[in-house]
Amino acid sequence: MEIRRRLILVKKVIILPIISIFILTFSVVGIAQMAPEGMAPQEEVVVANIDGEEVYMQEVEQMANIQMLMMELQQSNPEFAEFLFTSPEGQDFMTAYNRKQLDNLIGQKLLEQEAEKEDISLSEEYKNRFFEEQLEMIKEQQGMSEEDILEALAQQGIESMDEFKDMMIQEQGDQLLVRKLIEEVGVDKIEISEEEARDFYEEQQIQVEFEQVKDDIMFELAQEEYIAELKEEADIEVNEEEFETTGVPEQPVMP
Repeated sequence: MEIRRRLILVKKVIILPIISIFILTFSVVGIAQMAPEGMAPQEEVVVANIDGEEVYMQEVEQMANIQMLMMELQQSNPEFAEFLFTSPEGQDFMTAYNRKQLDNLIGQKLLEQEAEKEDISLSEEYKNRFFEEQLEMIKEQQGMSEEDILEALAQQGIESMDEFKDMMIQEQGDQLLVRKLIEEVGVDKIEISEEEARDFYEEQQIQVEFEQVKDDIMFELAQEEYIAELKEEADIEVNEEEFETTGVPEQPVMP
């Protein structure tokens, strides 16, 4: 089983893209990346097929957030950014990075398909509990009061906390279904021992007490193993030729 190196665990960081868009960066570019649900990709380049569901290159790029990352890199380390875009080694690195993101996207889509098969749904109580958890995390991690958050949201044209909650739930709906799938189905199908969780904890050198993160680690490991099982059962085809052709992003133009 592959264990990705993560210092912050999935169950607790679903909201980070929302924070970065609405609160931390105040970036118009970031907001523009949030395509409305159901919106067709601009370039319908199919790079994979999962049990009949097509995966588009644009989806991979959105998951990788490569344009935003490279714009930040050009500002902080332009020489390295130039290396990535102009050297064969840099191009190979970028292709490998996007290939990894494709693999992550395939895992995400398999979980979404499974959530649909298991008829997983989100109650209002579940949505409200999730939102309150994330709101408290924002306050704690960013040192912001609710008034500070409302002021930051107002600068982005978001007029109320209810509107923010609706946007958050809409943007994170699929991931929330996956989270609930793991909580209700995955943890019953996949048994993770405390010893496995402790091994992961020690390997990652997590700088908090084990008991504080034990449940999150077990959730993470259960998800990893659940995805591995789903991949074994699924019919997955990757269009390697198409991916190699379109898998290297163009150098972003700085404003």
